[in-house]
Amino acid sequence: MNIPRIGTASLCVLAWSALAAPQNLLPDGDFESGFAPWTCNEEKGAVATGSVEAATDAHGAQVAKVVISTPGKANHVQVACALDRALLTPGELYKVSFMARAEPERTLSVHLIGSNKPWGNAGLQELFTAGATWASFERVFRAKEVEQPQVKLDFFLGDMAGAFWFDNVVLTPCEFTRQQVTGPVLETADTKVQFSDKGAIGLVARKAGDLVLAGGLHVPPAYEITLRRGETVTEVASSAAEELTVADVAGGKRFTFRHSDFTVHCSAMPEVETGLVVFGLEIENRGDAAIDAVRYPILNCPAKLGASSKDDAILYPACDGGLIEDPLTAMPGQDLNATYPGPLSCQLMAYYDPAAGLYLATYDGNGCPKRFGCKLGVDLELSITHLLSAAPGTGVKLSYPVVVGTFTGDWYEAAEIYRRWSRQQAWCAKTLRERADVPEWVKKGAIVTCYSPRPVKDGKRRFDPDGLHDFLQSFRDDFGLPVIPNNRGWEPYGEWCGQEYWPPYPDEASFREDARIIREAGGQGMIMLSGYRWTIDKPQPDGSVHSNEDRFQAEVSQFVTYAADGVTPTIRTSEKKDDFHGTKFAQLCPATRFAEDTIVDTARRCAEAGYAVIHFDQEVSGPAAANFCGSRNHGHTPGWGPWMYEAMAKLYQRIRAECTPLNPDFALSMEEPNELFIPWLNICQSRPNGITAEWPAIGSITRMVPLFSYLYHDYVVGWIAFYPWRSGGHPRYTLANGFCAGMMPGLHRESLQRFKPDEAEPFTNMLRNCNRTYAGAGREYLVFGKMLKPLKLDVPVRTLQLGQKFGQTTVLAVSNSVWELPDGRKAVVLVNPETEAREITLPGVGKTVTVPPLDMLVVEF
Repeated sequence: MNIPRIGTASLCVLAWSALAAPQNLLPDGDFESGFAPWTCNEEKGAVATGSVEAATDAHGAQVAKVVISTPGKANHVQVACALDRALLTPGELYKVSFMARAEPERTLSVHLIGSNKPWGNAGLQELFTAGATWASFERVFRAKEVEQPQVKLDFFLGDMAGAFWFDNVVLTPCEFTRQQVTGPVLETADTKVQFSDKGAIGLVARKAGDLVLAGGLHVPPAYEITLRRGETVTEVASSAAEELTVADVAGGKRFTFRHSDFTVHCSAMPEVETGLVVFGLEIENRGDAAIDAVRYPILNCPAKLGASSKDDAILYPACDGGLIEDPLTAMPGQDLNATYPGPLSCQLMAYYDPAAGLYLATYDGNGCPKRFGCKLGVDLELSITHLLSAAPGTGVKLSYPVVVGTFTGDWYEAAEIYRRWSRQQAWCAKTLRERADVPEWVKKGAIVTCYSPRPVKDGKRRFDPDGLHDFLQSFRDDFGLPVIPNNRGWEPYGEWCGQEYWPPYPDEASFREDARIIREAGGQGMIMLSGYRWTIDKPQPDGSVHSNEDRFQAEVSQFVTYAADGVTPTIRTSEKKDDFHGTKFAQLCPATRFAEDTIVDTARRCAEAGYAVIHFDQEVSGPAAANFCGSRNHGHTPGWGPWMYEAMAKLYQRIRAECTPLNPDFALSMEEPNELFIPWLNICQSRPNGITAEWPAIGSITRMVPLFSYLYHDYVVGWIAFYPWRSGGHPRYTLANGFCAGMMPGLHRESLQRFKPDEAEPFTNMLRNCNRTYAGAGREYLVFGKMLKPLKLDVPVRTLQLGQKFGQTTVLAVSNSVWELPDGRKAVVLVNPETEAREITLPGVGKTVTVPPLDMLVVEF
């Protein structure tokens, strides 16, 4: 959707100065000699032609013209010009400009990417809208490293038929002059906040040394508001206000922005006890528009802190927690803008280097949906978008504060600031040790695995009753812990085919027999549900397609999520081969009684069949975006709202209420954690251990970290899904990360069998050794302990090669974590993934210890 923006400072109108006599880095951009070296590439049935034609106005003699006669997806027609990668310096600023027109009007995306697979982003990915008359366009961006000799400026045009003309395409280096900030100032003992004369947060500095943490090359607007009138959406920025007044209020500042149809009040109050600055916002709406969202605050930070970006990092709360290391190198042209709840598990971001850090958070205990934005362009922009569901003509007031502050340290110090608030919330009413609803087997330790009831290639079931019994016995003998096997493939129409679960595969008698065998082996059976997804069409192994289209239309479609218009059900299709979602599917609206009853009924039947663990999969951290619903008939406020969290919490309450009486060992699990759901979860599937930049390392995240464990380990047990995944061929180091994060282990044994014997055997020995300590000397700390900041150990740093896709990463030769119990006892846990013992002096502990190879050591102090 092309959304008009009023008063928004676009990159194309910022004051910038091109370098002396700038050279166009493109080999040709005026088409005076013809279309070449530009190319028009078509794929997957799209048809287009590229040529030049005589100019009809002052654009030189010729312009380029592309005619798309058979459209497809946007990237199915690409018009591109290649250039040497060496002409671009990663992290530096460049400007791309061009003139264009289109018939009919079209929105196109322009990219700077690698010339060949894997076509990595070289720093530019922007949308433009061209109409029937010639217009000029430009964007400033930071170049990003791609490991290819050439990159290409690429126009994606394939998504609609029509003609597109363009000319005067120029790519040049440029530089900016930092804008000066003059305006009101607020100070705490730690932090200085200076506003611009337009009321925006122009600068945030750590007072020790006056280090600037927010205050980039340009000053952002104070806020951006998304207004909706029917189907028309407009964004209005603070710079469009007709009047601004500033008042001193109780030691803080109150900024009042008057627009024609509404007035915005922004407040900023220093908090003496914490050293933070607390921000609030209220909008008086005198017009007829609905306020859909407010982006506030917006902080433009320097693209690098200090002389080098190499030691900079951004903490982003995706799932278990992630870092973007050296964002100036890792992030140009990319952004993160995920929702809380889900996939964001908590409500803070931080940007820091060794000298100082910026802290940005919301303190909301009620699950109001919001987006945490992080984008590196000319500046590093951090922002929070508050997603609302206000009725037309009504005002809004944020029901929770936004807090900004500074700190010294790394992400642990930022998390500690947040933890001081979060532990006062309802989700931290009882620790894991205090929770009577958590079964004892969880508190004693176990190991999660999976098996399939389906036939292998020869048509025989590997896990028939005898095979399953032998597998479980072998697994427990090998790894020394009770086994929690996940029945993977129990759905009658194929794995992850949601909600048509009954009768289970291969039949109900076998389903129950598997659960009995698991219990007799001392374990607990696990069933994974495919969240709220209703699968409509699911391809079958024989080439047919299972479809419940008729039933869906007759019985289900009224209960799925709807688009913002409230009348269009959100039904998705997929052309992806073997897409686990199916080829056609929808999302049940969580607020409907139909969704709740459908899922609770399945969970209860599984518990009656003897399965102790119900795992709610694919609703990653309780995703607000996936559950957006505009229906006026589902009993919730149309659009965004805390109803999203409340509906999932109600579902979890019902599952527990109906399944726990059937099995005293019952446990509820979900995929990836979220603080809001701690009171109802007994265990949670987690992945803080991976060393590859793959999901849940979304976007530009370079490393997963145990942020959620640091905040909440002593409230809910996380279990790893699964070793040796996300290891890039180095599973012992992910094993060390997982145990140091206090995770219940989880093993996918078939994946391990694909490793070479010289890796599989030491990994197996290490897992066996660590399990013994996890369930023995380390149990008090690794199950019930509160995580503290790890020690800085004098150990070698290893550089691991992760393959072509993931490059390389660094890890410590010995990992450690520090834990504290309620009685004040502390311990450091050391895990050695290498084949040689290592002697280590523990700083601040006063001990020197030897950590055995492929083992874990717990040292109390």
